[in-house]
Amino acid sequence: MKKVIAANFLFLLLLLIACTPVVKNPTPLSQHSIQTSPYPEQEYRIQVGDQLDIKFFYNPELNEQVTVRPDGRISLQLAPEIIVANLTPAQLKEVLTKKIC
Repeated sequence: MKKVIAANFLFLLLLLIACTPVVKNPTPLSQHSIQTSPYPEQEYRIQVGDQLDIKFFYNPELNEQVTVRPDGRISLQLAPEIIVANLTPAQLKEVLTKKIC
């Protein structure tokens, strides 16, 4: 249950910033400010049965709550068939941005 909630929160956050402006020339970080963990974490992968909250910041009438079907797909108002199983939330954000924006 915690995985689903975490995935939903992360997905919502990523989707909300999907169509935001991109900084063209960001200030580079110094090597000293980058911290790496000796134990790399695996990013969560969306699975069959996960419940996803799809939210549109400027178009709340398009918000939907969907469950990943046994075939690994979801259906949305603006994109009827999207394969989401085994995608990370970041990958799903990219797919939705391409299909919807």
